[in-house]
Amino acid sequence: MKKNLIRILAVIVSIFAFSRSLSFDYWKYKLFIKNDEIVFLEVDQDKIKTYQDLLNMKEFKGRPCLICVNTRFSYDFLQEETPHILKLHKNLNSSNINFIYTAIGLEDNTHDKMEWFIKMNELGLKGVHISLSDEFEEYFPLIIIKKDSANSESWNIPKYLIVDKNGVKTDTIYNFISKTNYLSEAIENKLKN
Repeated sequence: MKKNLIRILAVIVSIFAFSRSLSFDYWKYKLFIKNDEIVFLEVDQDKIKTYQDLLNMKEFKGRPCLICVNTRFSYDFLQEETPHILKLHKNLNSSNINFIYTAIGLEDNTHDKMEWFIKMNELGLKGVHISLSDEFEEYFPLIIIKKDSANSESWNIPKYLIVDKNGVKTDTIYNFISKTNYLSEAIENKLKN
């Protein structure tokens, strides 16, 4: 009797310890995977080195695209931008336009990747989410570095790319939609044409 009680107690403690080892984030991650409107697309990092390589994928051909650039390092920006992006989804009939969200440098860090998945799910950013390699060639050349008279640098980092239905990048946008009154309308007009 005493041995059975010890065994039962050992099983209960083991189950409790195992359940505590699975974090809440893990379950949030699992829920992300099941959301059909938020798709995580695995790409061959050796073949996808530029935005043009990405746009040549069959998933994106024949439809205009709005690419939200490097969502990994800009969660605060995304939180402010989300209502504006969702309004674009609604106004543009998102079934006719590819909404693509990229993150650079997540492939080597499972925890950061999971955190990114969870954040995209929480924000409800419908579309295709793609993790790109740190060696992604086209991101860093898009950054504009300016020096002022005191030789101080300021970085202007791209926020969005607009791509026409032929896969041609037409605009690189360095402003936030939420901070610029006309930008949402300008993006809509570009993507409609």
